[in-house]
Amino acid sequence: LRELGINVVFAPVVDVGSAGGIGHRSFGDTSDVVTSKAGAYAAGLRQAGVLPVLKHFPGQGHADADTHEAPSVVPSLDLLRSSDLVPYDAILASPPNGVMVGHLDVPGLTEAGVPASLSPAAIGLLRAGYEFAGLVVTDDLAAMQAVRSRFEVPEAAERALAAGADLLLLSQPADVEVVLDRLEEAVNLGRIPDGRLDAALGRVAAAGCPA
Repeated sequence: LRELGINVVFAPVVDVGSAGGIGHRSFGDTSDVVTSKAGAYAAGLRQAGVLPVLKHFPGQGHADADTHEAPSVVPSLDLLRSSDLVPYDAILASPPNGVMVGHLDVPGLTEAGVPASLSPAAIGLLRAGYEFAGLVVTDDLAAMQAVRSRFEVPEAAERALAAGADLLLLSQPADVEVVLDRLEEAVNLGRIPDGRLDAALGRVAAAGCPA
């Protein structure tokens, strides 16, 4: 990958379990198995000079729906701490890493009607609870119904950046210009502080992503 110029990979999947559309992408049904195998995968990427991006925080393996198709609810934060979040404790202890935040509704964490990818509380948990200072990426904001059924793409992008995401994943090129216009407006009008934008750009640059 590195020889081809690829320096960031949106992997490994560290979801514990195969529900919520994860299927065979999960390394297993227990946190121990996922931690071991996903940890080895991430270590191999780092050794090759490629940044691993762990996904889908805070855990999609027990979700009640596929986020590509519909809003998706996962177990409460207390239950996630005992299983789905365990791999993050171990793997994030060996930097560098990035983390992709999923479009997941988390009882006891996220605000009503707001998925983790757009939630200050969810990204705050990652930053403060795990002392994570690396790159935070959203799952796709353009085509996944867990977001699109509730927010237009430009609003979702603004909410995600304001919540603390550094890199916004957009699968549809046609959305890029309108998102950039919305973010420029948000910064100019003070809805997104300059410091938030500067922090995001700094993490993107540190990760070696093209800005």
